[in-house]
Amino acid sequence: MLNDEVLADKNWLAGNRLSAADIAIYPIFKFVEKLAVQEDVSKLNIDILPIEKKYPKLGDLLQKIDEMPNVDSLYPPDWR
Repeated sequence: MLNDEVLADKNWLAGNRLSAADIAIYPIFKFVEKLAVQEDVSKLNIDILPIEKKYPKLGDLLQKIDEMPNVDSLYPPDWR
């Protein structure tokens, strides 16, 4: 499982620069966040949310990508 220990001494997954690894995990975690709040899924007690509280370094990484130019345009219209 990806956790804060993986990111302990890095700004990004593969070091100190944005890489394909960061871009690859971003939509996965955003999808998990979207699913985890659905009523049927929330009954499973996945206990991953809020990501930024449970995994602060991972939350920071996702936030940095969220703040990049044009990232909003990549979301399906009903996701925001």
